[in-house]
Amino acid sequence: MIIYKDIVSGDEMFSDAYKIKEVDDYFYELEGKITTEKGGIDESAIGGNASAEDAVEGLEESSKTGCNIVIAQRLQETQYTKEQYKIYIKGYNKSEMLEHLTKNNPDRVSDFKTAAAAGMKKVLGNFKNWQFFTGEKMDPDGMVALMDYREDGVTPYMLFFKDGLEEEKCGYLVTMSVKEPFRVEDLLVSVRELQKVSQQHRQISVLYNKMVETLKIAKHKVDQSQQMADKQEQVNQEKRASLTELNSSIEQEVQRQRQYSREFETQLDELTDASHHAWLYFKAESIEKELKDLEAMKTEAERLAEQQEEEVSALTERLNGVKLQQGIDTSMDELQEDIISYEMQQNLYRMFYEENEMVHGLQTAINTTYNVLQNKLQRLRQWENPDADSQDWSMCGTDEGESRSPVTAHSATADQTIQQEEGTKCTGNIEVEERQEARLGV
Repeated sequence: MIIYKDIVSGDEMFSDAYKIKEVDDYFYELEGKITTEKGGIDESAIGGNASAEDAVEGLEESSKTGCNIVIAQRLQETQYTKEQYKIYIKGYNKSEMLEHLTKNNPDRVSDFKTAAAAGMKKVLGNFKNWQFFTGEKMDPDGMVALMDYREDGVTPYMLFFKDGLEEEKCGYLVTMSVKEPFRVEDLLVSVRELQKVSQQHRQISVLYNKMVETLKIAKHKVDQSQQMADKQEQVNQEKRASLTELNSSIEQEVQRQRQYSREFETQLDELTDASHHAWLYFKAESIEKELKDLEAMKTEAERLAEQQEEEVSALTERLNGVKLQQGIDTSMDELQEDIISYEMQQNLYRMFYEENEMVHGLQTAINTTYNVLQNKLQRLRQWENPDADSQDWSMCGTDEGESRSPVTAHSATADQTIQQEEGTKCTGNIEVEERQEARLGV
């Protein structure tokens, strides 16, 4: 007889007493039948008298109905969800069968991989109809056989993984020796205890198998969580690097803005000082003084213009008189000294005409400047300027209580400008007077 054992747990899964069929180069298919096995003991077979044993109570005959393969091999049923079974079969194919073939039958590895893919597709495609059975030891790492029913719904058949089994040939030798007589009561007590222990063992095995499967699922979840945590940590590192770079950029921008603020404050202080000095220069008193000077220059220019017009008129009358005298009597010796040549007359006329034009241009410029200054003075008078004695120069950069002289570099420059303008005016008056003296000399 050939017994097929699980390569992991060593449990006997089935024997050649059943009809074995190879399917898809991946499974062994065995067809079974539904049977009922009684768990009681036939006392007559061991010399007991059932009617004489009425005093022995509590022994109940038990029976078990199911597939004859499961009952004969003491296979233990277990449960899987589809996700749990995927985790189990991937690990069993790779860690158990593939490693076993690599060590013991490497030529089978390539065919096994191809057959395993097709076999798993078949199992998962009909997953809801399968029942799952482990060996007697219920080893969670061992083989899990599959059971389903034919189209008639009555005939069961089972699938075992071909490459997860090893064959063992053996023979049976049954011998019995009785050294001393034994009592039926002792045997019945022993059977009861054995049944209790067997039942407890099955319950513990089922519980243990469920715990192992739960641990496998938990380990898978932990691995997934660890992978997610690693990915999240990598993302966090990238974000921390981005934040560090952003903080550096912000700090640089803050430093730049502070530098711009300091430069702006410096420029504002300079502008405030310049505004203060300009106010000192263009205040009402300075404008009024300049207007008075311009009025005086205007009056002087008008006087000179009138004087030149009178002189031009007198000279014109004189020239006309000379022409008449030349026409009447050109031989008079006493008038030779007063006779002026025509060329000299033209020169004198041109000279007086140019001076007259210059005086008129100067007068026009003075009037224009006067009007501009009048407008400025009018606007300044509309301002509400603080009193000069109580002026608060804190806005101009001067500390409270510090006496600041209004005479600064700007005011000095302004005074120099005024002096240059007055000097220019005086120079213009001197030139006009020199021209008058030269004309009178002629």
